[in-house]
Amino acid sequence: IRDKLVTGVQTCALPISRRAYWKTWKKLGWSVRSAATGSATSWFPCERTEPMAWSGLTSRVVTHLAVCLLAWAWSLSACADGLQALQDFLQHSRSAQADFVQQVTLPARAGLAPRVKTSSGRLMYARPDRFRIDYLKPEVQTLLGDGRTFWFLDADLQQVTVRDQASVLSAAPIALILTATRLEALRAAFELQSLPDADSLSWVMVTPKSMEGSLRELRVGLQGQGTQARVAVLEFKDGFGPSSRLTLSAFESPPPVTAQTFQMKPPAGFQVDRKSTRLNSSH
Repeated sequence: IRDKLVTGVQTCALPISRRAYWKTWKKLGWSVRSAATGSATSWFPCERTEPMAWSGLTSRVVTHLAVCLLAWAWSLSACADGLQALQDFLQHSRSAQADFVQQVTLPARAGLAPRVKTSSGRLMYARPDRFRIDYLKPEVQTLLGDGRTFWFLDADLQQVTVRDQASVLSAAPIALILTATRLEALRAAFELQSLPDADSLSWVMVTPKSMEGSLRELRVGLQGQGTQARVAVLEFKDGFGPSSRLTLSAFESPPPVTAQTFQMKPPAGFQVDRKSTRLNSSH
């Protein structure tokens, strides 16, 4: 077969036979070996007039396959970075504090657009079992784990709820992320899956193995690697409709702690409820 090797955008007339390799023809037809019967549109200009060697075609196919394999391997390694970044964070970030802004989006109602509620505050943790999350605006609330007991203080209601900390950790992935030291601790209650990088962050999908709670999924966005790994974003989806995005900033490690940082003393006049109550999944 006589043809021309194509390497850019042009339209070429190629003599073909019944063994001609495929091209996109403006007009279909078969001819004797020497007659040109159609015009091929290609992304490549005609440059060579000698017959194409099968070795050259094979080389191009092998090169194409190699590029595809490299792209596939790169995608796998990119997905693997999410779990590795999370493991780095659990292992190396032993204690820290950070500011946060949380946006909770409530489902749209008939004739009304979705509503967004924004709050802000500061969180602090000291692995393996202490954490404190202070909501400062617009409402004052504190979630605290002292290693044995979980405390939830609501200033507006003047109420403090007390629960066993272990039961809270199994239902609240953010608290577990702040206290766990290995991925295995998370895998006991959640399925973990690396996601492709996005927004300059490595991502991990956290899905509860039990559907008893309201949480349906949590996406964890991390920045940095090794000792510099940090949680930057937490995105929650609730089974009852609301979704929540918590963005962290101003990391400080180690944090300034005192003897009272991870202790809770109910204020005078506050009602203390020691019954088991469901913790909101966004916490």
